[in-house]
Amino acid sequence: MAELAQCFGVEKAALTGLVDRAERRGFVSRSPVSGDRRALDVTLTSSGRRAATAFHADASAELDLLLSPLAPSDREDFRAALAKIIATRQRFESPSDAR
Repeated sequence: MAELAQCFGVEKAALTGLVDRAERRGFVSRSPVSGDRRALDVTLTSSGRRAATAFHADASAELDLLLSPLAPSDREDFRAALAKIIATRQRFESPSDAR
């Protein structure tokens, strides 16, 4: 859960509510972590994978539409810059940032 909170940039308490709702909708399942009574693994269900795939396709289509006025080389430059921003943010965040 702490890793998910860091990934999404939210507090662990907020993430718990999100995971609760996703679990009620059948998108994720939780399971205990062997050797750590406080930790839980959160795993996408088949419904969750389908929803994530559909979301990714919709978001990609929307991004393609937004970038369509740009020349192909400018689109690629934008995607490369965005990837670099995301990678840099992830590299500099620590688990304590997710609290």
